[in-house]
Amino acid sequence: IMLSQTEALLLDPAIRDWVVLPMVVLMVLMGLARHYAQQLLKSSQSLDAMEIQHKQRLMRSARLRARGKFIPASSFNLRKAYFIAKDSGILQKKVKK
Repeated sequence: IMLSQTEALLLDPAIRDWVVLPMVVLMVLMGLARHYAQQLLKSSQSLDAMEIQHKQRLMRSARLRARGKFIPASSFNLRKAYFIAKDSGILQKKVKK
């Protein structure tokens, strides 16, 4: 059925009061519940910059260990020394936890 522009779709007030309005309220409450559930589930622990750097260094050293056979031995030894040298190795530094 085609309605002309001047005709309006009439909605029974009982349907509006008992169906449409509760659905609107339910949708708003579901949106609020979803928002607060995401806030509760979101990680509240923020890592500091030093801890992030340390984790990235560990990942980098693991990549070097895994893929070190694909680079020349001298390059591998230089990179290895960069990570584990007694006095100046970056993995020798203490990190606060």
